[in-house]
Amino acid sequence: MKIVVENVSFKGIPLTKVEIHLVNVTVNENNSAKTYHKVSNVRDVDGVDMYEFLASYNHLFEYQGGDVMQEGMDAVLAYLADPTT
Repeated sequence: MKIVVENVSFKGIPLTKVEIHLVNVTVNENNSAKTYHKVSNVRDVDGVDMYEFLASYNHLFEYQGGDVMQEGMDAVLAYLADPTT
């Protein structure tokens, strides 16, 4: 699952667009879940989107029982939207 997010900060550096690629989500028996996702910078070069891999991460969240990939992506996006992170 991939999504492009605009106007985010990555390690304190403001970026116009980044792509979040949610590779997988694992859930254990107590509904504690963990994403594995990759972050890439998206730059426009002569009208063509160029992707520059920045890093890969795990993000912990509480699985609620729905679509595990959607819940994982929602958790990552909520984390990115939080100005304290």
